[in-house]
Amino acid sequence: MGSRWFCHKVNILRSKVLIASTIDDFQRELLFSHSLLFGSKGTSKSIGDRFYGFKIDLLSEMRRRYPENSNKFCELNDFSILRPRIIRLFRSMEEWKPRTFRELFISGYSGRLEW
Repeated sequence: MGSRWFCHKVNILRSKVLIASTIDDFQRELLFSHSLLFGSKGTSKSIGDRFYGFKIDLLSEMRRRYPENSNKFCELNDFSILRPRIIRLFRSMEEWKPRTFRELFISGYSGRLEW
């Protein structure tokens, strides 16, 4: 009985460590994705300030929390959880085509004159 109890406790501990690790990964990826979306100057920064409800410097926050990533831009390899969604979003942006007359005047993502 003692060994089964011990194995059960070890499995619970492993589950908690895995959950904590997944939460940490998700928080890191969320900060990285928000820094990509709202980190640059201009319009995206003001949208981010409205999104958060206060002014925040996401790039500085990212460098403070994750100094190992401070000298490079985020890459697809930095996203283990959000990677499939990012790829799907990128592909849908690449394949976007106008569906209405009004959308004919919106340039494509990959090229100015491509639809």
